[in-house]
Amino acid sequence: MRSWRQFVDENLFIPGEKKLDAQHAHDMQGCEHIFSDLQRRADNFIGQPCGRQGEIENVVAVAVFNIVSTLVLVVNDKRADIAILRSQGASRGDVLGVFMIYGAVIGGVGTLLGAVLGVLLSLAIGDLVAGAERLFNLQLLRSDVYPISYLPSAIRAVDVMFVSAIAYAMTIVASLYPAWRASRLLPAETLRQH
Repeated sequence: MRSWRQFVDENLFIPGEKKLDAQHAHDMQGCEHIFSDLQRRADNFIGQPCGRQGEIENVVAVAVFNIVSTLVLVVNDKRADIAILRSQGASRGDVLGVFMIYGAVIGGVGTLLGAVLGVLLSLAIGDLVAGAERLFNLQLLRSDVYPISYLPSAIRAVDVMFVSAIAYAMTIVASLYPAWRASRLLPAETLRQH
């Protein structure tokens, strides 16, 4: 049976790097060295950088949950209207299409606004932090505590497009359940209840 230390050494070891042992960890001065070492090991184990990408995915997941809940509420609110459409000849596919388009429009507008506002805030973050420091007469990023005294921002078009595409795709997938629910409503029972 392998020990925990063997697992770490075998799976989180970066080729060409000295293995982290007790003496090496003791020699390191400060938590930032240990954190950066663990971050590099996690990046090597997972195969991609951890951190910001996961945070962005969590934000997008919350937004998708909001879209699902909004569409479910719309379906519940429009039950009688859906039943009338179905009784006048609209197929389940027609109802499904209406709610898929509704979800796609909500997702498209939200993704576009999020990307534009995110880029604009990223461009202005340095000035916003400097303005807040002047307004409140305090220094948020002190150079004696942090290695930098400003908030850097680098916008990469590939990242913006990737996150926007993933966000939009997730909203389309999230629209499937409410649209499916709307298409499965039985017109006679729904109209009898209203």
